[in-house]
Amino acid sequence: MTPLPEHVWLPRTTLEPLRRAARNRPNGPALIAGDLMLTYHDYAAAVDALGVRLVGEGAGGGTVLILLRNSAAIALTILGAQAAGATAAALNPDYSP
Repeated sequence: MTPLPEHVWLPRTTLEPLRRAARNRPNGPALIAGDLMLTYHDYAAAVDALGVRLVGEGAGGGTVLILLRNSAAIALTILGAQAAGATAAALNPDYSP
């Protein structure tokens, strides 16, 4: 297998691109949904805060079931679960049989 060139950046985790963007362009728009706009800094802070809360609730390293419609909240919740070290299983009630 041919190695990638050194200038190619590959994230090691799904959170790494968000954290990198929060460092490099903290005031840039990261999440826009309707009237809501979160900067990379605010989005990363919310993800980390949720991760800490989930760990406090005992979900760290486990599985978190997320039952939400497609929204900014589901995007934040999936990454928050991953920040807790949990596996996120997201279900949208609009798509149930």
